[in-house]
Amino acid sequence: MSAEDEARQVAHRAHLDGRRRAGIMIPDNEWGSRVLAAFRNNWEGEGGTVASVVSYDPSGSVATAVRKLLNSDPSSMDMLFLLALPSYARQVPPTLDFYYAGDLPVYATSHLYEGIPQPRADHDLDGVQFVDIPWMIPDAAVGGTDALPFVSTYQQLAGENDPGLLKLNAMGVDAYELARRLPLIQALPNTQVFGATGTLQARDDDRIQRTLPWAVFQSGTPQPLLTAPASAPTRSPRLPKTTGRRREARRPPTPTSTVSRWTRTMTAPSNRRQLGQQVEQAAARWLEVRGLTLVASNQHAKGGEIDLIMRDGDNLVFVEVRHRRRSDYGHPAETITPAKQRRIIKAARFYLHAHGLSCPCRFDVVGVTGSLPALEFDWIRAAFDAY
Repeated sequence: MSAEDEARQVAHRAHLDGRRRAGIMIPDNEWGSRVLAAFRNNWEGEGGTVASVVSYDPSGSVATAVRKLLNSDPSSMDMLFLLALPSYARQVPPTLDFYYAGDLPVYATSHLYEGIPQPRADHDLDGVQFVDIPWMIPDAAVGGTDALPFVSTYQQLAGENDPGLLKLNAMGVDAYELARRLPLIQALPNTQVFGATGTLQARDDDRIQRTLPWAVFQSGTPQPLLTAPASAPTRSPRLPKTTGRRREARRPPTPTSTVSRWTRTMTAPSNRRQLGQQVEQAAARWLEVRGLTLVASNQHAKGGEIDLIMRDGDNLVFVEVRHRRRSDYGHPAETITPAKQRRIIKAARFYLHAHGLSCPCRFDVVGVTGSLPALEFDWIRAAFDAY
């Protein structure tokens, strides 16, 4: 995994958290110089400033490096970016505390974690936030280990390999899954895949961008960092009037989507309506694992129905669930015509009015393929808007 990409992600996250003045500790070698450049370019590009930089000797005194960092003026920085291996990183938070800077937020790359829970060794890292691939921090997965991407493959490989080999295996799994989903990625260019190494998305230059999940040390073990960034933008309400009823050509929604496999144990339904209800229930549970909260389901209104209504932070999300056993004749999302979108929007307006709600809203689509109990989900956020 690229340490430079991790540094850029740290810079972005810290900026969203409202940090603006960074202290930096990096090793005094060529690796540290490369990572410093990546962090600094991204950080300053987002409007942040660098208050202090310390290039430390990995075999030298941690106290000396921290004292040098703080000598510039501790109040001039509101976060610390730390690039360090475990043995060095574990000494930094207690040393900060010794110099009365224990409340300085610390953001780090994956390199400070050995990939094996060691509460006794890592308890001094409590409060440190860091990124890593999902397979390396299974206990930090939202929903637990069972919610990991490709969990059955993970369970087969996790007990056989050391952490370094597990990372290589995770990359191989994602390479295979990306190749298998290439037609979907080409049809929906903004598709995101929940992979073993992070959330994967094709960029405009056809390269794959990886975004890693965040974890925080608590009682010496990585735990999910569930709190949203403090100043993350919130989508404003968008429920104005719809366009006319002119019939338009059918086309799949093209905003960001996410793909993952989720296996549920269910009784085979006896009719089509039961099947639809079980698929919607599975979709609701799948979204809840990813942080949404179910508000209501199967809400009928004049001329339309809303499958799921959920909360995502401050946003009220109206979710349309579409299911096909196979995608040979098109992806389930392709069945949502402009006429269907108008009916969903009309039903959403009715629901908001009936409940006296005024809040940011979003229309999502969950395309489901496969047969019970094995289902595959494509989550398309903001699939369409009410114009």
